[in-house]
Amino acid sequence: MTLRFKYITLSAGLALGLLVLFSCEDNEQGVSPDIVLSAVIENELEEVEGRSQTFKITLVKPTVQEGTITVKLSSNDDVVYGEDYETDPAAVSGVITLAVPAGTQQASFSIESILEENVNPSKTINFEMNASGGVAFGTQDFGSITFINKPELFLVGSLTNFGDVFELETSGSQGFQVTGRGLTDDLVIEAPPQFQVSADDSDFDDEISFSREEVDGDTVAVFVRFTPGFDVLGAINGNLVLTSENADDLSLNVEGSGVIQPPTILLEEELNPFDPTLIDTTSIVQVYSVGGYRLTEDITVMAPPSFQLSLDSLDYSQSLSLDFETINSLEFIRVYARFAPGAGDNGVLTGDISHSSSGAVTQDLTISSVALEVIAGTSFEEPAGLDVDYTDTGDPDLNRELINNVDEAPIQFSSVGGEIGFRTFYVSTGGVGATDGDDLGVTTKTSIVGAFSDGVQGYYADDTDGIMSIVFDPVDASTFSALKISVDYLFNPTDYEEDDYFELIVESGSGVPVAIYTVSGADIEEQGLDDGTWKNIVLDVTSLVEDEAILKIQISTDSNAEEIYIDNIQFQGG
Repeated sequence: MTLRFKYITLSAGLALGLLVLFSCEDNEQGVSPDIVLSAVIENELEEVEGRSQTFKITLVKPTVQEGTITVKLSSNDDVVYGEDYETDPAAVSGVITLAVPAGTQQASFSIESILEENVNPSKTINFEMNASGGVAFGTQDFGSITFINKPELFLVGSLTNFGDVFELETSGSQGFQVTGRGLTDDLVIEAPPQFQVSADDSDFDDEISFSREEVDGDTVAVFVRFTPGFDVLGAINGNLVLTSENADDLSLNVEGSGVIQPPTILLEEELNPFDPTLIDTTSIVQVYSVGGYRLTEDITVMAPPSFQLSLDSLDYSQSLSLDFETINSLEFIRVYARFAPGAGDNGVLTGDISHSSSGAVTQDLTISSVALEVIAGTSFEEPAGLDVDYTDTGDPDLNRELINNVDEAPIQFSSVGGEIGFRTFYVSTGGVGATDGDDLGVTTKTSIVGAFSDGVQGYYADDTDGIMSIVFDPVDASTFSALKISVDYLFNPTDYEEDDYFELIVESGSGVPVAIYTVSGADIEEQGLDDGTWKNIVLDVTSLVEDEAILKIQISTDSNAEEIYIDNIQFQGG
């Protein structure tokens, strides 16, 4: 709290405010001596630190007999004695009485604010002084004091030396508290170099702030930690600086000691488990970074079997060597990692990528994935395919399973232990279905595809005039930890309508759909799928492990040119 006070000079007719002094010794008629107030010197406001001010009254000569000086107080209506301010000596009915003993040259009184918060700067206390008895004024003297609510900050608690901390590492945190009174702006706390501050003991930074509402009249916690940088060694100290507009800055000393690191290897980022990957293929690449300091030899990086590493994402191997001088210059080196299961791999594979260098603690990075093998599937090589239309001899308005016709493309196949079997069903939508003779079933026709994606046969359908649903044999996934289904497909380049579609549905053994992939006629063109090349879709159906997986492929078109091929269907488990 800071106050301002104003002294008003004596009558303008009295030069320098001096009053003539008489004493009983010089005045046989016993006229009371007059006095001079040495404090009555300025006609302007001044700021004074603290919440009280003492007014001194000095006499030119000692009094020869006892007298009194009275100070009459007055103020605005909203300033109340005893609530907003008090005096010493205490006032009675708004009047302070000062005894001036004989032989005395001085008297004094003080006014102190007891206003705590939100002080109105216009609250002013006025006073006027009179003398009696052995003390007299030649005239009255007036004065006033205005209390200003100066914002203030207060610290609660202290910090001890953080002690020895390795360079580029972080100490534990220490805390203290801050409160404010009469603040007009936010509180900002700035840490010196090598130190950081936090409001929650979690997110640390070089500077933090609290809103005025958080601090004014309340207490907030502040946390500090020591973070010596590279080559910052020995005793380090500085000051936390706390600022808020118009309040006096506060500072809090912080100190610690930076200690040289031993050779150290650093790893940034973790690697997620790689997606289950088919044997003899590679996973999507992940990237992490390796750094360190004070190293004396290169870092040797070694991946576990079936995982590979690279520095350029082109050339992969099981091990790498990272230049220690590059790393010592505080540069991180990016390392690319991938999963590459080979023959003999099966199921869940896990291990650690190790990072070692002489004198440094070896750092490991855990990686894992699932190696998949083809546990079932078909490329439609076992049925005897034909480049001959299939003609349905049944009722086109009846939903039913279709049957194979002699000397026509097969649309049913019972497995004999190799490729899985399949059945074809027709669902009427009001059209003629395949009763008019259409491309449907296992075919050797290559005029559209050029070549099949695997083998020399595939399954095709066009002008279905309804929905053709190919349902494959259930595949037991009960012994696997991951399961994917891969399907190759090709759309003949032509115009497709919105109601044309190609759909994959994977169901559990109880018939519950767990994955659906649908491509409409608009999707075919918008996604450029109608370019006459083979595409592949892989559905992750790991949720079906410990169950059966049933694949259904549904095709609906209404033109001979809208020809769709499927091939190389794989159930991949591991």
